[in-house]
Parts: sequence; C-alpha cells; structure tokens
Amino acid sequence: MLGKRRGGEANTNITAGKTLKKTANGAVIGAAVSLTISGLTNYISYKKGEITRKQAFINIGEDSAKGAIMGGEMSAVSIFLPAGAVGFISGLAIGVYLNATLTNILDEIFGKGAHHEILAASGCVMSTSKNLCEALESFSEDRKAVQEAIAQIKENLSLTDAALKNKKNRR
Repeated sequence: MLGKRRGGEANTNITAGKTLKKTANGAVIGAAVSLTISGLTNYISYKKGEITRKQAFINIGEDSAKGAIMGGEMSAVSIFLPAGAVGFISGLAIGVYLNATLTNILDEIFGKGAHHEILAASGCVMSTSKNLCEALESFSEDRKAVQEAIAQIKENLSLTDAALKNKKNRR
C-alpha cells in the first residue's frame, strides 16, 4: 500500500460502488461459512434426535442470514480500517462489538432473544401460580371431605356408644 501511495497508484477515494461490491462479497462469504458450519452442526443434532428436520432447516436459514449480514458488515467496515496491526486490532474490536450487537438484534427478530426469555419466564411463573391455585382448591375440597368424614365418624361413634349403653342397661 505504501509503495502504491508513493508511486501515485493508490486510490484513497472510497466510493459507494466499491463499498457495495465489498459488502456483497463479504455477505456471500459469511453466508457460505455459516451455511457450512450450521449445516454440519444441525445435521448432527438432527441425527441424534435432538431437533426435527424442520427445526434443522430453520436453524440453518437463520444462521446463514446472520452470517451474511455479519460478513457484509465486517467487509464494509474493513474498507475504512488501515492495514497492519492497528487495522487488525481495530477490526477485531469492532467485529466483536458488531457481532454481539447484531446477534442480539437478530435473535430478537427470530424470536430467540431476551424478549423470548422474559415471556418464557412469565409463562413459567403463570403456570406455577395456576398450578398452586389448583392445588389449593384441591386441598380445600379434601379438607371439607375429611371434616365431613370426621363428623360422620363422630356421629357413628355416638350412635355406637348409645347402642352399647342401651344394651348394658337391658342386661
């Protein structure tokens, strides 16, 4: 790059066309890599019976979309970074940040993010509360049945005592 700059051959202008072309190339590479890795991992999960075939294809599609978006954005960002160690370290830092941010955004879009976890937790709390209410109602009904049974036993004991007294008095 320095040699090109000194020789007057370097083009330091960044155009929309160059950026778009580089972004598209990065998106294709990101999608291809993600498709391959996701295809293998989901195939293994499918063969183990951990997921259905439909879920495997959904996962592969989502992962490929994430890979395309992240590959494109990293490729576009790399246009603006200098060559060498500074560019590498800057690219790594920017990549980690953008990857985490885009992953969170895409997980929300695909229904797998924090919102999904909050809803799942709310559903769990609601189900637990509902089950507790049902258990309390059952306990209340059982308590009434036990009290009725105790009352019936007491009545039977009273009748038995009365019958025994009558029998003793007749003798």
